[in-house]
Order: sequence, then structure tokens, then C-alpha cells
Amino acid sequence: MVAFHKGKATKPSSLKDAHDLLRIHRLLASYGFSIHVIDSERIEDDIPLRVFDSLLSFDEEASSGLISVLTLPVRRCDFEERFQDVLEILQSHEAGGLCLVAGNPAYLSADEAQRPSKRLLIDAVRRAREALGYRLIMVGSENMVAPAIEAARRFRAIPFALLNGADDHEIRLLSKEAEIPVAVYAPFYIGGRLDGDAGTRLTAYALRRRRLWSNTASSSGLGGSTPIELVEQVALVGDKRKVIARVRRLAESGARVVVGFPASSEEEQLRLFSEAIP
Repeated sequence: MVAFHKGKATKPSSLKDAHDLLRIHRLLASYGFSIHVIDSERIEDDIPLRVFDSLLSFDEEASSGLISVLTLPVRRCDFEERFQDVLEILQSHEAGGLCLVAGNPAYLSADEAQRPSKRLLIDAVRRAREALGYRLIMVGSENMVAPAIEAARRFRAIPFALLNGADDHEIRLLSKEAEIPVAVYAPFYIGGRLDGDAGTRLTAYALRRRRLWSNTASSSGLGGSTPIELVEQVALVGDKRKVIARVRRLAESGARVVVGFPASSEEEQLRLFSEAIP
């Protein structure tokens, strides 16, 4: 089976404080994760940049191979200032990367949502590549497939797609057209029956995704008539054997990085995920 880089996405607002974020970061290093994406698309998920600096310092000192990646939405009004500050911090370290996204309109003001996403995204990727050289740069492809392909071809940015339907159409398209490995964001729950808080969270996520897809002309469609069928198309769920089989299909579609987002806060989920991703 193709070797994957396994990653985790963390929303800082779901944690107690910066110490909790550092604790999770150390745990990921101990489980052999390659990438830790700080999902700071929403303002409430922004972390103080001194905390990002601390994560980068840990990565260098621990020599674990874990890379800290900060998400920056290019349409936010504070993007330019934060972008420059983040580049300065990254340039002071040997590791670390960026995930550049257009920004979900739900998290933007009306004026921000009207900003030219494609131009801003491509320009940000260009400047990041010039400043960071070989470093990891990911580019979100949600409703931005064409810009993600352009960024991959011109600047070797890694397209970062959402797990999207049973046939992995978008992942296959990105892999073929971008001519570069693709990263996939995948909420997950590994275990038996999907119920309780994890089931509630994943069902709500799947239904929200279906509503969003129905409003976009570029959607490949979301099949499934029951909540669990919907969840299985946008998340990795089931026992470890089932998740491993799904990851194999992702590999066949061209994915080489899987960034998981646990539907349960149990640390056991991170261990199981690390075992399911080769």
C-alpha cells in the first residue's frame, strides 16, 4: 500500500488554552504524525503567533518529523498583516508550513466574502513560495479547484481537498490535473456503532456539506438517503479494518496526505487513526 503522511487538524477554540494545544502537539509527535494543521479559518480559532512559534520550536528540538501548519484565509481583512507576521516567524525556523484558503463565506463579513478569491489565493501562494522556498504550502480546493490546480502547477502547492463523495471525483481530478500528490481533510470516528456526541457531530457536518454542495454549480453531488450514508461519504467511520479499506481507495484516487479531524475528543481516537494510516 502507498505510504501516507498522516496529519491532524485542530480547531483551537475547542481546546482549553495554549497549553492544551501544545499537549496535543506532543501527543501527535509520539504517534508518528507528520502534519499538524492549525485550523484557524475562523477568528475565534486564531492563536497568538507566539504559540505558533512555540510549536515550530518544539518540532525542531524534538526532531520528530512533525510539521506545524497554520491556516490563513486570504479574504479576511486582517490577512495581509497576519500573513507577513507568519512568514517572518516561519523564516526564523527550519520547519513549518502554511495552508492558504479562500475562506468559508460563513466565517467572513459581507465585504470580505466579495473579495476576489482566486486572485488573492494565487498571489498569496506565489508570495509564500518565494519567501519559504521548499517549505510545505497547502492550498484549499473547496470551491477553488481550478485555482488549486494552478497553484500546484506553478508553485508546487499541495491541493487540500475535503473528503467529498463516494467516488472521490475531486481528488482524482486534482491528482490528474495538478500532477502532484493531494492532501485530504477527513473527519473521522474509528470504532463500533456511531452514536452519541460523535454521531451527532458527524451527521450535522454531513448535512451541512450536502446543503453547501446543493448551492454550488461545481458540485459533483452527494448521494445517500440516510444520515449514515451521508456521513460515510464525507468522513472516515467504522472499525479500523473499514477505515483502512477506505484509505486504500483514497490512495488509488491520488491522495498521499490524510489530515484527520476527530469527531470525539478521546485521545484513543488519535492512536487508532495513527494505526489506520500506514
